[in-house]
Amino acid sequence: MGAAVTNPENAPLEDNIKLSYETLYSMTEKHIRSFFGLKLGQYSNIIPKIVYGGLGLGYNIKTGQALDPRNHRPIIDKAVVFDSRVDRAMIEVAIKLKEYPQMILSSCTQLCDVKTPHADASGGKGIADEDAGIHGGLYPQSNIDIINDPIDEITAKTWIDEYAKLDRSELMHKSWDEWLKQGGEKLIEVMKKANGPFLDNTVTQRSLDKK
Repeated sequence: MGAAVTNPENAPLEDNIKLSYETLYSMTEKHIRSFFGLKLGQYSNIIPKIVYGGLGLGYNIKTGQALDPRNHRPIIDKAVVFDSRVDRAMIEVAIKLKEYPQMILSSCTQLCDVKTPHADASGGKGIADEDAGIHGGLYPQSNIDIINDPIDEITAKTWIDEYAKLDRSELMHKSWDEWLKQGGEKLIEVMKKANGPFLDNTVTQRSLDKK
């Protein structure tokens, strides 16, 4: 267990899963703070960046239970629960450090991996990828979006932030579906279209048969 804490990257998954939320939070904050004011040779101060996926929004710090942030269905897979715990620690550290002007938060949406009918993770293991693919961002609000579908991303944020004026911090205790309903049916309709399949990056069985 001690080896897992000091060098979790080389530890077996079974050992990493045992890491507590408090340990993960401490490790995350210590790691990020180590970059503050750091200079690399001729370069000026680097800009630390936190990339989180949103899976941790469904993690309960007190009970250790993990829920799918989209619909609050329980997550059973221990490895996915651990991923949720890690992401929650990153989110909480991001909220704490967001007050620093040199901190930039980044979210990755609709990454440009080509998907085939058999490439997507199924069950609990696919939740993180699906959460990270939600246009409009989660919480805390990101400063930079790494996306391949900017029109849908801009559309989603415009409708969520300017039209519906939803409070993103509510995602810490509400499911994405419940939260979105507060904006009305028009918002739900727009978001369904924005978060639909990104067809340019999808290889269907039909296209595979043509080859």
